[in-house]
Amino acid sequence: MDPASLHEVFEDFAENGSLSLHTVGADGTILWANREELNNLGYSREEYIGKHIAKFHCDPDVTSDILSKLAGFETLRNYPARLKHADGSIVYVEISSSVHRDEDGRFQHTRCFTRNITSRVLMEAQREMQRVNNERMREREIMKMLQHQAEHLNRQSLRLENEKRLRQSLLNRMLPPQVSSELLQGDGVVPQFYPQVAIFFSDIVGFTNMASNVPPHAVFALLNELYMVMDLCASTAGIYKVETIGDAFMGVAGIQDEPGNHCAAIAHFSLLVKDAIKVVKNPLAPDDPIQIRIGIHSGPVVAGIVGNLMPRFCLFGDTVNVASRMESTGAADRIHCSDPVAKDLAKAGYKLLPRGEVEVKGKGAMKTWWLDPVAQTSKHGPNLDVIIRAIQTKAKASSARRPLDQSFHLDEVWQHLPGRSLVSQARECSPEKLLTGATSFSSTLAYRCCSDSEDARILNEPEEGQIRRCQ
Repeated sequence: MDPASLHEVFEDFAENGSLSLHTVGADGTILWANREELNNLGYSREEYIGKHIAKFHCDPDVTSDILSKLAGFETLRNYPARLKHADGSIVYVEISSSVHRDEDGRFQHTRCFTRNITSRVLMEAQREMQRVNNERMREREIMKMLQHQAEHLNRQSLRLENEKRLRQSLLNRMLPPQVSSELLQGDGVVPQFYPQVAIFFSDIVGFTNMASNVPPHAVFALLNELYMVMDLCASTAGIYKVETIGDAFMGVAGIQDEPGNHCAAIAHFSLLVKDAIKVVKNPLAPDDPIQIRIGIHSGPVVAGIVGNLMPRFCLFGDTVNVASRMESTGAADRIHCSDPVAKDLAKAGYKLLPRGEVEVKGKGAMKTWWLDPVAQTSKHGPNLDVIIRAIQTKAKASSARRPLDQSFHLDEVWQHLPGRSLVSQARECSPEKLLTGATSFSSTLAYRCCSDSEDARILNEPEEGQIRRCQ
């Protein structure tokens, strides 16, 4: 077959075949296009043939690159491009080309084969969109999980913080705050020297006989009520409770950097205890309160933690021994003071009664004093507020069934104050009035306990809203 016949056969095949074909001149003009090419792009022959390829390409950079390659007689292999469809949509194609020359080898035109890959591109775009959506869903799930973990960690952090505060609070009940802080930080507690502290010792008169004649649970109940009341007094007076051993209570003022006269603080605590413990009854004589001996002394001590197992905060020095001797050589329901304490208390305005010299084991004869509670009561008034709270504390310790907010007999309070009789008009009083009077007692009211034939009068006129008469 001669070349002319072969060219006619090719033209017929190209025109009616399923391949999308067109030819381009050296300047980029479309010289010919078959039916498939025109159908793919939606143009007529008049609209397509004779036009420059730049009219149908969407990307100018791609058009420039294709023209550059064609001018250099380069071939294209699956070159991606975007063409404009007649309806305004975009057709994605891959272009492959071959250079056609005449018999003399001169360039005639370039045949271009375009393959429509729009469906594939859209499918790939859909898959990419699905992938992105899946990633976003995973990211949302991860963010949700991280948020859940953050909330969980926040709850854990709050729980740990609460446990830390609880642990700190518990340690602060057992040890001075500065010591507990050093323990929590893992540091060793260095013993501290305190040049001047005041120490309190007390024990129950006749406790050995009580422990021998009442069941153990009754002994426990007695000590629990007593120490809850004394703890209340310690909190009120700002005294640090060192320890309790059996019926003995040890407290100290001056190791918590509290300002003021340490001896005056310990004396105030002693007077509070003396009044408040009257609510604690003797198990061998239920109508009578227990009696305690109190001894106080002041001087230098060394304080620190001893031992590793169940560490305890202890005080060491001769001051501790002398304070203990003041208690053991004291008397029931009396506050026994050493001479150094008496001098400090006298400066603070307290009245003391001389006891004389007392033989103290290991120290010889020592001049000691009694703290006069009657003078302090007449000067400052009875510790009514502390007594009321002591009654409530005792009721709490005893798990009393009667609610504390109900009315109760004033005898329950007044029997612990100087003078135990009440007139019949003041037999009962609501706790609201009673507590109001107790709260404002020290500043505006002064009570006088009289005989049964006298009225309970208020010496200073109270302000409006306070108790005028307990009727």
